Amino acid sequence: MRPFSYPSVIRTVPFLAIGRWGILLFLGVMSLASCKRTKDSFTSRTYHEMTSRFNPLFNGTEAYKAGVLKVEQAHQEDFTQLLPVYKWPDEQAAGTIGPDMDRAMEKSVKVITNHSMVISNEQKNDYIDDSYFLIGQARFYKREFFSALETFNYILQQYDKEEIAYDARLWGARCKIQIGNPAGAKADLELLYNDQKLPKRLKEEVLATMAQMNMGLKKWEDVAVNLDEAVAVSRKKDHRVRYAFIRGQALEKAGQTYEASQAFYSVVKMKPSYDFYFHSQLNRARNFDVYANDPRLVYDELGKMIKDEKNAENRDQIYYVMAELALKEEEWPTAEDYLVLSIRNSTTNTLQKALSYLKLGEINFGFQDYRKAQVYYDSSATIFPSEHPRFQEVAKRAAVLNRMVADLNIIEEQDSLQKLAGLDVATQRRIAEQVVADLIAKEEAEREAEEIAALNQELAENSAGLPAGPMAGGGPSAGKWYFYNPNLISQGRSAFKRVWGDRPNVDNWAQRSRMRDQLSGRGEEGAPSDSSAAEPVAEASTDPYKADTYLARIPMSPEKMETSNGLIREAFIDLGLVYKDGLEDLPKSIKTYEELLARYQEFPERARVLYTLFLLYREQGETQRSEALRLELMQSYAGTEFAILAANNGVPVAKEDDRPCLLEYEKAYRLFQDKRYRDAENLLSKKQADCGDDLLAPHYQLLYALCLGGRSKRDDMVKALKACYAQYTNTEVGAQARLILEQLGEPTGDQVATNDSSQEGGTKEEETAAQEEGPYKRNSKSQHRYMMLIEGTVSINDLQIAFNDHNSEFHRFQKLGQQILPLNQEIMAVVVTGFKNEAAASAYLKALLQDPRMAQVAAGLKYTEYVISRENFTYFFKNKDIEGYALFYNQNYKK
Repeated sequence: MRPFSYPSVIRTVPFLAIGRWGILLFLGVMSLASCKRTKDSFTSRTYHEMTSRFNPLFNGTEAYKAGVLKVEQAHQEDFTQLLPVYKWPDEQAAGTIGPDMDRAMEKSVKVITNHSMVISNEQKNDYIDDSYFLIGQARFYKREFFSALETFNYILQQYDKEEIAYDARLWGARCKIQIGNPAGAKADLELLYNDQKLPKRLKEEVLATMAQMNMGLKKWEDVAVNLDEAVAVSRKKDHRVRYAFIRGQALEKAGQTYEASQAFYSVVKMKPSYDFYFHSQLNRARNFDVYANDPRLVYDELGKMIKDEKNAENRDQIYYVMAELALKEEEWPTAEDYLVLSIRNSTTNTLQKALSYLKLGEINFGFQDYRKAQVYYDSSATIFPSEHPRFQEVAKRAAVLNRMVADLNIIEEQDSLQKLAGLDVATQRRIAEQVVADLIAKEEAEREAEEIAALNQELAENSAGLPAGPMAGGGPSAGKWYFYNPNLISQGRSAFKRVWGDRPNVDNWAQRSRMRDQLSGRGEEGAPSDSSAAEPVAEASTDPYKADTYLARIPMSPEKMETSNGLIREAFIDLGLVYKDGLEDLPKSIKTYEELLARYQEFPERARVLYTLFLLYREQGETQRSEALRLELMQSYAGTEFAILAANNGVPVAKEDDRPCLLEYEKAYRLFQDKRYRDAENLLSKKQADCGDDLLAPHYQLLYALCLGGRSKRDDMVKALKACYAQYTNTEVGAQARLILEQLGEPTGDQVATNDSSQEGGTKEEETAAQEEGPYKRNSKSQHRYMMLIEGTVSINDLQIAFNDHNSEFHRFQKLGQQILPLNQEIMAVVVTGFKNEAAASAYLKALLQDPRMAQVAAGLKYTEYVISRENFTYFFKNKDIEGYALFYNQNYKK
């Protein structure tokens, strides 16, 4: 490939000297010779080169550039993640530029077909190699990486002496990066990098591509070195800015925070576009070394950014970085203040607000202030984007803390109710009425604050368009201050009446009226309620604004007191498990169980608590205490599961005749660890019947459930976990099953499925066998078809046109056929054929509705989409087996 310039014939012929007729004569001679591609003459070469370059190749290049531009314009930078060096298209973006790239390839093929001049095994048209190269680039941008690599390899073989061979090797390396062959890409790139004859124009591209490759390998220091060199040789400012910014990100990932801070500062000094300037300043502060340099410098710069109105919508991010800076200095209260400001200033950036709540939660969690941490984690989990990489982590921690707070609330509430039970009836009622009054006052204050804030907001919006001068208009009546402006006063009075109505001018009118209405039984409109329509006592006991609600909950009888104690014990047991497994705070778990044992001498779950405490003491290295509990379990609870486990230091013991069960369990567990879930599941299923009475039975069930989860069979796993919990509620395994269920957001109830193979279709082996014996077989390498099944009335003509247009524009080089076939009176099938394997058909399915025209047609239809092999389609269509294939497809293709 050569730089763009006119062919040599145009530069050498003196047009002005030969005149108009000379030019016409010259062009006529050239046209006569143009058809002879087998003749190596000056006129033949010139004609075909000019025609190639200034007609099809030019148009193809323009189409390629248009597609690349679409990708770059659609690309959205995510500065919270590592930026890519190149804005190469993903699958969705590649689908939108298909027509542009197809046109580029079509024009290139036209050049090769019509203007190739191979004479004596030598190509005489210098633009044929350019055409092959454009085909390779277009295939790359369509994400057809193997086809593109074949094209670039062909150029390397045929034009190894030409400069274009360097370009082909570079793009071939890019293909290898995309298909997951970094070793091959590295070999090509190092060959280019060390070649002394490498054109200068490619030096930057080689270095940047090496950086992209090393990013995939997570070799951050190498990325930084590559980009540092790329900055030095790049002539384009936007390229240098991007390279320097990504270099800072790579250094940050490598743990070189000081160097990262300096790298981001170098971006700031380049005076880049706003986005890069803003995020470089933030990242510089985030990586600032507060011990090596004075952090006040960075605080001052961030403070200036906050005052700049240009950053009004991004102040939440600035305050967040200031909080991170304060955390480096271990200024915890200051960091919390900045995070609160970040939350208050968050307007549209939901992710930033979620991160600020999360950081507050992490701070308080680190100080083991779990109650406060729970509030922040819960707020963060509520608004955290589900697609964010940290969503699962945050949601899990929030669920654990919510469970902990729920247990603590139960204990506190039941303790309070038990204390009330020891007081006289009059005192109980007085306290209950005070609870109601406090609740009303609290809710009224919250409502009043919200309404005042809304009123202030409305006043601010109304005053935004008024003159700014304090005496605008010639008198105090037009002043900016509220009480100098009669227009604002009038608007405020109207707004007040809309919210509150006509009110007397007395103190505390809002709170008093609401409390009076609530306590006197007045309705929403202020009218006294009809005594004949009073609610029954049983129903009134659920009303939080009535004292009887709280009085009814006081455990005044021995039966109610025992129920209350049972709730406390259950909450204590669960709280200990939360501290132990959920929060991994063993000291607090120990303290919880010790408090439970001190409060209650005997209760049904005592052996389980003693055993759990025995394990905790042992893990904490408190040998004497653990040994004491071991002896107590063996003496006081001899023969129970917990005594046997304690006697064997927590290791399940099988009887001699049950030893095979232990061996088989160990074998299944090893399979599970090796992620051979199906093999482990089959082994456990076979042995569960033989080991049903063994101490390992609960462990068998739990491991079986986890194997189902490993195979992404979530519903089956939940069902098995519920069965395990129901059967072994008061055991350690049951507790583990419950913890997993709660982390999955699944409630534990009394009506749970059992593991009885007679229910719901039999065992897993039977289901697998049935599937294997079914009419459908999956063969991903066989020819496939795309199939859309449409219910109801549909315009066949519109469908035919829509699919024809889509296929001709986006899949012009695939020989696709299509049919519209009636399956029955209600369902029509659109079938697209010509896919060589499952992957090609699946790619078509994913891309089809990204075409706006197809999406518009499909919007009015009730349909389902499938890919189906040619063999399976024969059986499907013959038997009209819609439900059968849907079941097979969901089990096999949607895993």
